Amino acid sequence: MFEDIVDLNFIVTVFLIVVPAYMANGFAFIFGGGKPLNGGKVFFDGKRIFGEGKTVKGVISGMFFGTLGYFLELAFLKIFVSYPLTFYHLFLGFVVACGAIFGDLVGSFIKRRIGLPRGAPTPFLDQLDFILMALLFVYLFNCFYFVVNLTLSIVFVIVVVTPFAHLISCCIAYKLGKKKEPW
Repeated sequence: MFEDIVDLNFIVTVFLIVVPAYMANGFAFIFGGGKPLNGGKVFFDGKRIFGEGKTVKGVISGMFFGTLGYFLELAFLKIFVSYPLTFYHLFLGFVVACGAIFGDLVGSFIKRRIGLPRGAPTPFLDQLDFILMALLFVYLFNCFYFVVNLTLSIVFVIVVVTPFAHLISCCIAYKLGKKKEPW
């Protein structure tokens, strides 16, 4: 299962997925604010659909910067690495960014349903919701347009590394005064 980890294509594929997902998740937080995505509406259970932190501006900026990060990766690959690129690679970054944002929204929806307030710690849900949904979006996109070789070892590495990367970035944002909680 792990014999392909040292392969360049493996490393490139991991980065083609994590960079737009991480950037979408991070920039949605950085540039979020303003009007809540759900417009203040509540679900049939009487609770908010999403948390206050899920905003229109955050969703749009997350998808934009996630896709932009992906295009910067493609430019880097074209210059420095001989990696086969197809027409459909142009869409993968947007697919990953959308998956990451959607996953974060699903996580927020779940937290509201179980009655957790904004910022409440939810181990693994906060760290994995966005990347698992991004991986699902990549898998579904791959069913129609084979773009990346999404192996179990790639998924495993991404899922294992993401909670640590997420926690480190949250701690940095907390130390910089950008977050109220370090998770």
